[in-house]
Amino acid sequence: MPEIDSTRFRVAGITSPDEVKRALQSLYDVFAEQGMGQATFEVTENTDVADLWVKHKADVVPDREVIRRALAEAGDFTLVDDQAPPA
Repeated sequence: MPEIDSTRFRVAGITSPDEVKRALQSLYDVFAEQGMGQATFEVTENTDVADLWVKHKADVVPDREVIRRALAEAGDFTLVDDQAPPA
């Protein structure tokens, strides 16, 4: 059986169950073709940054650009380190 890894991404803009649902649906639409499996969000109160955990085979590197695009299509969601630094 292949080894499974988890990778964490920080995502800004996801604060509600509805936003989680929209983001996950968009991600699942591209996961199979990318060799990725399950995903889940950990949303913490009083913050606009959630943790996205993606499970994937150990020999698969999640494509940040694919994830970024899928999140952007689902709503005003961005990978944290994709944001411009504060002025």
